[in-house]
Amino acid sequence: MDVRLESVLVSEAFDWARANVVRRQGFFGPELTPPAGSDEQARMPAHVGRAAWQPVPA
Repeated sequence: MDVRLESVLVSEAFDWARANVVRRQGFFGPELTPPAGSDEQARMPAHVGRAAWQPVPA
């Protein structure tokens, strides 16, 4: 399912993450590199170690 969030909400969440993320095991992982040309909605979770561009394993 492709869920699109309002761009202002993504931007605010990304700003918060850049200012407040604490990287530790079980919380936020290392920053990932999203695919070239990714939008902010893909770059924001990549910043906290999540690969939103990959399918979730079943």
